[in-house]
Amino acid sequence: LEALARLEAELAAAPPAHALANRRARLYAELANVALIADQPTRTRAAAAAGLAALDDPAERPLVTALRMLEAFAILELGERAESLRRYEALAAEVPEGEPYFVCVLGELAYAHYRNDQIGAAVTELVRAYALSAAPGYEADRADTAEELATMFQRLDFTDEALPLAAEAVALTERRGDDRQLSDAVRRRGELLAARGDYAAARRDLARARELADRTRDRFRQIFAAASTCTTERLAGRFAAAERACRDAQHLATGFENPLGRIGTLVASGELDLARGRPGPALQALDTAAAVAPGAVSQVMWKRIHLARSHALEALGDYHGAYQAAQRYLEVAHSTAEAQTATRVAVLRVQFETARTARELKVASEEKELLAQKAAVDRRIRDLSLGGAALTLAAAAAYGVAVRRRRRAERARRDAEQR
Repeated sequence: LEALARLEAELAAAPPAHALANRRARLYAELANVALIADQPTRTRAAAAAGLAALDDPAERPLVTALRMLEAFAILELGERAESLRRYEALAAEVPEGEPYFVCVLGELAYAHYRNDQIGAAVTELVRAYALSAAPGYEADRADTAEELATMFQRLDFTDEALPLAAEAVALTERRGDDRQLSDAVRRRGELLAARGDYAAARRDLARARELADRTRDRFRQIFAAASTCTTERLAGRFAAAERACRDAQHLATGFENPLGRIGTLVASGELDLARGRPGPALQALDTAAAVAPGAVSQVMWKRIHLARSHALEALGDYHGAYQAAQRYLEVAHSTAEAQTATRVAVLRVQFETARTARELKVASEEKELLAQKAAVDRRIRDLSLGGAALTLAAAAAYGVAVRRRRRAERARRDAEQR
């Protein structure tokens, strides 16, 4: 908040002269970023728009891209999922692939697809970003894309594929010392461990995620760490611990501008009340969550809301209401089932094609190395005029080793193509 006040004072003091326009745009970009960290997406959106209006040199591509990304992300945080995706798609189409920040744009576009329930498109963009971020200097992007891919695989119940990616994100982010990003990565790994039933390990990760969020005073991450802890403790049957975590999440979410944090907390609390045999409070929380605009939350969250509402209404004896809630759940489930199946197939295809490409590159690299070794042997044979049977035998042996290695590489390639 102090940083916000300082930046706004500096902007108010700076004269709006033409020569200072780009300086003002950079100040607005900094203000938008700080406002986003402070969980004020409305302020972020306004600052980013003001920064774009202040620019007098549209050739400053990185600054333009940064401001447009901040504006699009703020719109997403405010629940306008479709509009945010439209802006990200336009931005990705304009940024050249060779630019250093292209990987970041792809990652943001993938997240917008994810929030719009377009998991296949999200995975496609993330696989591109993940491959590009393998280059030196892209450690932050690599950590981001690994954590986001873990999120996608978790959504598709690919837990075995998601866990190594989550672990990679944790390792990369620990080396960078970014506590905010590390909180996300550790929380994701904790949620995956909970899904596998390893509640003790999940509890350690979620406690660490909360500690990191507390250290950075990041309320958004504090809310999600608390809500995830509530759900994990409920699944583990530790209702008292789950109750404490849910109350913590509710307290943090009070007055929170981003609807995603409030809804996630309400649903976690409602599910816990159901598990504890309290259908009345559960229904109250779930009805509040259901009252939000449908476009603000994912289909997965809608299914959770209406399935839990159906159980709460049934427990209260309102069988007609329970049936209607179940129908809403089934409508969403039916509309997403075929799409999810197709997405799972698409993800498997992407994984296969990526692995096949990696194998082909490895084989090609081995063949290049073998050819270089053979050429070196040939040069030595030509250049050395020592002659003799010993030299001939050594050259033949070296060539034989090279031939055998080449044959193994060719056999591996044929096997990969057959697979």
